[in-house]
Amino acid sequence: MDKPAIAIPSPVLYVGAFVLGGIGQFIWRVPMPEERAALWIGLLFFALGVAVSLQGLIVLARNHTPVDPSRPVTAVVTQGPYRWSRNPLYLGQTAMYLGAALFWHLTWSVILLVPVVLIVHYKIIKPEEAYLQKKFPDTYPAYQRRVRRWL
Repeated sequence: MDKPAIAIPSPVLYVGAFVLGGIGQFIWRVPMPEERAALWIGLLFFALGVAVSLQGLIVLARNHTPVDPSRPVTAVVTQGPYRWSRNPLYLGQTAMYLGAALFWHLTWSVILLVPVVLIVHYKIIKPEEAYLQKKFPDTYPAYQRRVRRWL
């Protein structure tokens, strides 16, 4: 099959964990230190996440490569944010999640980000990398040697 074996779409994982953290915060409020600073830091992270994600989506569209991992990849994209991160969309989602959690002072959502990133790493990125190594045996390993996984 010409697609990576991904367990769960990343947006579902991020949104699900964020909502679960919000419910947890409603049930058992855990204060966030420096709430005023968290608000501004949250806005910054969210804005950076949106910028990185949009730039990544634009570059994928220009290269006619689908975002949806259930569709076959057509090329190894190395322009835009893919010059410095192999996974700018996951990086952007992580930054948006963290930014929103800080902005709304959802301490439980911040805590849940740790398992979310681990699941993204092992259940999404690793299968995608295996798929790309198999589909592009010359191009992708060379790209992996040049560009870091996250930052």
